[in-house]
Formats: sequence, C-alpha cells, structure tokens
Amino acid sequence: MVTTQLPIVKFWGTRGSLPVSGAAHVKYGGNTSCVEIGTSRESGQFVIIDAGTGLHAFSDSLKETKGRDYHICLSHFHLDHLIGIPFFAPLFHAGCAVHFHTIIEDAPNGFEPILDKLMDAPFFPIQSDVFEAEVHFHSHASNTQIDLGDLKLETCPIPHPGGAHAYRVSVGGRDVIYATDTEHEPGTINSHLVEFSRTADLMLYDCTYDDDEFMDKKGFGHSTWQEAIRLAQAAQVKNLAIYHHDPSRSDVQLDEIEKKAQRTFKNSFVAADNQLFVLDNRN
Repeated sequence: MVTTQLPIVKFWGTRGSLPVSGAAHVKYGGNTSCVEIGTSRESGQFVIIDAGTGLHAFSDSLKETKGRDYHICLSHFHLDHLIGIPFFAPLFHAGCAVHFHTIIEDAPNGFEPILDKLMDAPFFPIQSDVFEAEVHFHSHASNTQIDLGDLKLETCPIPHPGGAHAYRVSVGGRDVIYATDTEHEPGTINSHLVEFSRTADLMLYDCTYDDDEFMDKKGFGHSTWQEAIRLAQAAQVKNLAIYHHDPSRSDVQLDEIEKKAQRTFKNSFVAADNQLFVLDNRN
C-alpha cells in the first residue's frame, strides 16, 4: 500500500470459491478474497478483510513485519476466505501481533477452535501452536462498532449458508462496504443491506453469477452482478466493485460483464488482484 492520507482499497484477492491460474485469468487474477483498507501501513492505519489466498500476496508485499499489529476481520469461515492464514508470514515472526476479528453470531465459541481445526490433520501438516507472533481473538456482537483507532467498522448480517456478515469500514471521511458472500431473494431487495450501505463511497459485492445463471445456483449462497447494481442504485453508493468472481470466469468474460455493468451503473468496475482504488474527491 502506498503511504498516503487518502483512504485506499487494495485488492489482494478477488476470486470466489476456488483460486485459479492460467492464461485465461491473467488480467483479473485468481486469488481468493482478501482486501486491505486504510491510509498507511507505517502508522498501522489499515485493516485486512478476509484471508483467502490473497492474504499470501499481501504477506509477500510486506517489507518489514516485526513490531507491527495486523488486524484481520473475517466475513465468515468458508475455506476460500481462510486458506491464506497458514501462509501469513507475520504469524511466524516473534514481535508481531495478529488480531482476528469475528462476529459472535457466526462463531459462538470464537475463532480459535475454527483455526485449530483448519490447521490440523488431515487438512494441514502443522498446527497453530507453531506461530511465534502474539495471536489475539476478538469476538464482536453483530451490529456493533469495532474501533481500530482511525478506522471504525460496523457489521451487518447477510444471508449465506453458515452465516456471514458485511462490513462498513469508515476511514479518512470515506466509507467502504464489503458484502461477500451473500445470496439475494429474486425480486426482493435486501433493505437492511441497502440502509447499511447508504451513500457509501465504494461497495464490494458478491457477483459470482449472472441473473440468467442464478436460479440454477439457488441455495449456493451467492449473488449476481445485476443484483449488485440494483443494490448500489438503491443505496446511492458512489462506486461499485464487481467482486468474488466465479472461478470459471475468464478475463474475456469479465471484460464483457464490466461493459454491460457500466451501461447501467457508470461507476462500476470488475475488481482485479493487485488493483489499487484511491478514495479521493473524484470518486
């Protein structure tokens, strides 16, 4: 992340469900969900949301890890949003502190037993007791504010198998909505999410499917890029990031989705791995 006083969103992973690679996925990338939001790494004014394979890319970008605190907020606990954790370098460095933030309603017993299960046989060769960093687990009630200094986060429950929450991150006078994974009800807009997202500067939304595909995928827990536009318009958000791409989507297909989306919602774009979005007065 570039040091600036302007709030920035860095997309480290934009794919949903499964990481992908190959010639068809060069432009938009194949890492699963992970974003960095804030103003400055040096001052610690940033937060990481979700810990998919994109977390490893974030980890690789760090010039220095020691003596820093890292705050990771998790939307839910499906594997594509957690698999980067065992590969997060600061966890293996003494002098670092890694804070995991989760919502009580999604994890009544906290995140620690979930992490222990993730990093245990037969799924993983080492256990979480190898971490040398200080690891802290924070459980928050839904619809309450999470205070991380200059960053303030609010949460909102969203429909997804096993439970999930959206985040509203407020920093530097700007607001970012992170709303993935979620499934909508056809013909009915999620009024709670609309109010939660009202006039935000940027919304990231689960755009796994197209409306034409959706009915065959009902119950899978995901939404469409057309529903993202309907929500963004209803909530009067300024910019829309089409996010959580189906792993089968090629660069060509995502280019076409972006063109179609921008005909209806001009300030929409298909998010790409390593993309930097600056929230300035032009947005």
